[in-house]
Amino acid sequence: MGRRVSALGGAIDWLASDSERLSWRGVADFDVVEAGLVPLRLPREIFTLLSPGLKESCQVATGVRLGFSTNATEIRLRARSSRPCATVTMISGDHVVSRQITDGGNEVSFGPPGGETVEIWLPHIGRTEVWQVGTNAGASIELLPTSGKHWVTYGSSITQGIHVDDPAMTWSAQVARHQGFDLVNLGFASEAHLDPAVAHHMAEIPADIVTIASGINVYINASMSLRTYRSALLEFIRIVRSGHPEVPIVVLGAIASPPREDTPCHPRAIPGAVRRRLARVDRLARIDGLFGPTLMDLREATAEAVATLTVRGDDRLCYVDGRELLGVDDKHALVDDLHPGQVGNDLIAERYRAAVLRHCGQDWS
Repeated sequence: MGRRVSALGGAIDWLASDSERLSWRGVADFDVVEAGLVPLRLPREIFTLLSPGLKESCQVATGVRLGFSTNATEIRLRARSSRPCATVTMISGDHVVSRQITDGGNEVSFGPPGGETVEIWLPHIGRTEVWQVGTNAGASIELLPTSGKHWVTYGSSITQGIHVDDPAMTWSAQVARHQGFDLVNLGFASEAHLDPAVAHHMAEIPADIVTIASGINVYINASMSLRTYRSALLEFIRIVRSGHPEVPIVVLGAIASPPREDTPCHPRAIPGAVRRRLARVDRLARIDGLFGPTLMDLREATAEAVATLTVRGDDRLCYVDGRELLGVDDKHALVDDLHPGQVGNDLIAERYRAAVLRHCGQDWS
């Protein structure tokens, strides 16, 4: 630990981000940079198996926390984000403080914690370099043991929480904090395409509960037909199950997206004028079937895949229709007819536990 006067004033003891006295949570690996560490949510050893987009997305630190116990009266962080302005949040007891990492300065002060246990939630958008953690001079800082059930959740930008300002206020972060879960957030914006490499990673890491949200990225990117989607989802679940034979796995169908419910996933392949003529002669539905599934189709295929595995004997697997978390009547909670904003994330977090209890019999209280 080095003692220096902070740019914000006052004597501060600084601890490097790779110190064994800091507990990293929700992270699989690191990139080592000159000033510190970049947390990665997938291990570097599988990077050659990933698409460029997925490799980039796993460098976003959504759900990643730095934890420690301390008697400090001040907590500081030195870090840098690829975003012009990124939020970091300290949670200590009932004390929640958010600060911005900006272009103008890479050091932030959270002030006094609310107890001996501290977690710093890193930005859930952009790439973050973590350099040092600081406390007032002479304060202790020690490793924080892992506690609570390990919850691994997989999905798209909706799981990542890209339209929430605070990393501790995504729907999965809210559920994890409320239930006392040790969260691993594998939400990848635009990249939830059931990659086998991700499933194998999920099978290999500790998990007491697993959530798999599937469908929306397949629709948005038109990456699969119904035929290939069903097979990919079945095998993704089977791979995860191979590493966690007794763990509850909750599969979430897509939340509501009103413009996409009954519209094939790439209708622009047919020019608008042609579409109008086909609609007049009642042939549009048959033609659309050649171009891709609707969101409703994908949701039904997700439910059917879960039912198939349940019939085959997987009694620790269940399906929750995403419209129970955010339905067509919740359009006000979507910022763009697709992504939930803060109100939408709050609603999903509130409804998630009740839906899982209703369908899966899992009381996580």
